[in-house]
Amino acid sequence: MKALKPFAVVLGCALLLMAVQSAQSKDRDKDKSEVKEKKSAPEAKTTKSQQKKQKKNAKRLPNHFGRLGLSSEQRENVYAVQAKYKEQIKELMQQLADLKESQRQEMEGLLTDDQKTRLTEFVAKAKAKRKARARRKGPLFKIKAKAEPKADAESEEAAEETKSDSDAEEKPEAKSKKKSEAKE
Repeated sequence: MKALKPFAVVLGCALLLMAVQSAQSKDRDKDKSEVKEKKSAPEAKTTKSQQKKQKKNAKRLPNHFGRLGLSSEQRENVYAVQAKYKEQIKELMQQLADLKESQRQEMEGLLTDDQKTRLTEFVAKAKAKRKARARRKGPLFKIKAKAEPKADAESEEAAEETKSDSDAEEKPEAKSKKKSEAKE
């Protein structure tokens, strides 16, 4: 009898868990059916380009809000709040970009001509590194890399120089540390 008690407790917990999951799936199915009903409502036929535009401009909930099980009224209220602040945020982001550009120009104004040319080289090397890293990451990054203008021969040479410089500057301690981490 005592041996059956833990088994009964585990069985009871499993049944309770199944009941909770079943209720949650019914709620999800209900939400999905409501969405399907809204989509199946006869509306004006849209072309593929219009569908793409609608999808691009589709309202999105903020991170993690989708998991909260919001009612349709709550969703609409969230969308309204987003719309209320959207233009202000856009303006502030533009102001921030303008300020950053002004800051960069002012800081570059403090540099000598030699320092400016070196800075340009460093920026080109970093850009080439990012591009090379993006190529290694996979197909999604390859698409982004193709979208950018092709790098000229100078920036490719700069990337190779950067790679050889970083290899030469790497301390022996760092190399041995990498080897020991790789073994683990």
